[in-house]
Amino acid sequence: MERRKRVRSTGVINHDDTKRQKRKIKTSINRSSKQNFTRFEDLSNEIIYEIFEFLDAFHSYQAFNNLNIRFRNFVTYSNLPLKINISSITRINFRDYYTNFIIPSQDRITSLYITNRFSYDLDISLHRILTKFIRLETLILENIDANYIDNILNDIISLSNLSSLVIITSDDVKDIKHHLLQIFRLPSLKYCKLSLHNSSYYSSKQLPLATNQNSPIQQLVIKHKIFTNEIHTLLSYVPQLRYLSLDNLHKSNSDKWEGAISSPHNLTHLYVKLNIICFDDFEIFIKTLFNSIVVLHFSATNTDEYFNAKRWEQLILFSMPCLRIFNIYISARNNQSEFDEFKSLFWLQREWFFDSSSSGYYYGTTFYSTSPYRRKEFRLQYSTNKQTDFDVKMKKNENAVHHVRILNKETMDNCIYYFPNANELSVDNFYGHNSNGMIDNLDHIISLKNLTKLNILLYPYSFGRLIQLLLTTVNLVTLQLPRIFIHSNDYQAIQLSETFRLVSNRNIIRNLILESANDMDEVELLLNLCPRIQCFEINKCYRHAASIVRLLTWKSHTNNPYLISISIIVHNDINYLERLKKLSHQGNLFNQFAVKVQSNRVDLWR
Repeated sequence: MERRKRVRSTGVINHDDTKRQKRKIKTSINRSSKQNFTRFEDLSNEIIYEIFEFLDAFHSYQAFNNLNIRFRNFVTYSNLPLKINISSITRINFRDYYTNFIIPSQDRITSLYITNRFSYDLDISLHRILTKFIRLETLILENIDANYIDNILNDIISLSNLSSLVIITSDDVKDIKHHLLQIFRLPSLKYCKLSLHNSSYYSSKQLPLATNQNSPIQQLVIKHKIFTNEIHTLLSYVPQLRYLSLDNLHKSNSDKWEGAISSPHNLTHLYVKLNIICFDDFEIFIKTLFNSIVVLHFSATNTDEYFNAKRWEQLILFSMPCLRIFNIYISARNNQSEFDEFKSLFWLQREWFFDSSSSGYYYGTTFYSTSPYRRKEFRLQYSTNKQTDFDVKMKKNENAVHHVRILNKETMDNCIYYFPNANELSVDNFYGHNSNGMIDNLDHIISLKNLTKLNILLYPYSFGRLIQLLLTTVNLVTLQLPRIFIHSNDYQAIQLSETFRLVSNRNIIRNLILESANDMDEVELLLNLCPRIQCFEINKCYRHAASIVRLLTWKSHTNNPYLISISIIVHNDINYLERLKKLSHQGNLFNQFAVKVQSNRVDLWR
């Protein structure tokens, strides 16, 4: 009995000892955890530098500049290269940022991105000190007034590291030739993208053939209107050019190839979109200038003659013998039976596959390449489910696609592809179909939670369906919409619904683009749905422009405190535009918003 008691007693004692031991171990672990816990401020300089490389320079400045002296030195006095983007920043923050960060760090700036139209007019504008950005490699200027370009191009000629330049103007450029000559003088430029708007039909000032001036440009993208007789002189300035994109090529009144240069040997990639150019002229264009190209991306509308397979075969065999990739997209009115000629041995041997279908609108037929070529954008359109070889290739290319465009409801419903890395979705208007059900079931094509940009161009589109879609697109940053049609009796009920409140509380939409707006209630509903919006654009405003502007500026101080910039294109309200032009020079308007009026466009910046 005693033995049993001792055992029992010992067992109790052992159990208690075990419990005490566990408490000690647990306490020790807790103390150790507290002692080993690392705060962000305790990280090494090397780790903090790595973290800063992933952050926007302005956000780093806002978050760390006033934290303590150590982090202020990190932000202000480190040697890390800086990428400056001032697209979404208030005027007050910009002045502070400019004075206390950009000026002291101007020798560290390697990339500068300016989209704010107001920034060019300020007395502290960045473009006024470009010559001091000695490490600048990339310069992107969007929405720039044409009258600033001349001085900017004269300033940046001294920047020996500048290798990438993008210029997109907001108004007419009077002398494109002059600016091109300035650009060709830049000593280290490798990439150049230009959209120099000019509303006149034809410019009388043409480039002369280059004599002793050679630009190092290797990639050139021209978005504005350009004529066929300008291309050969343009190419004479860029002998190292490898990639040329002409997004708006027009036929000139007369193509005279006087002193024409030979085809550039380095030019291997040509992207061209034709605007009413016949096949005869296009053949001359290719034979004269582009007989060494390896990749051709071709697009044309409103012309049937490019459906001629035999003629394409002859052009490729004798004038483009090195062609390896042939990507074509044509919209016109044509008999689809003629497309069988594009299935001959000539095309099959090169693994160039095509499809066609009736598109259901004015240009009745669309003919296009189906070979993916690892393209980042993919169109779902008019599928006939005949291309088994294409299906195999597309499956291999799914991961490379980042932008999916849906042009047809049936194709979307029957799509066998899945694009796991797509972060942008566009749903184009498709005539002849009920648009309300077109984007209900998308999860078999893309991952909705990965989307950061959504472009819906369907007319009309149900607001209720939009809210349901936004429930699943939780990481959406940019949203483009047509006009939203809502019955006046439904406004209050929609906003009181649990789904509306849930979407409003969760979404992180910062950029909202509305194709058209005629009703203040529609605009207010969207503002209430997207309370974290920073930039709001309305591309067409036919009525109530003054009321909508007042609403937007008032809402920025109540439900939408993050709203920084507003852009509205006003139609049929000339009197209001004239009043705004007069008032825009009188200081702060509309609750501390600055106003800029150009043509029929109104911009506001807080």
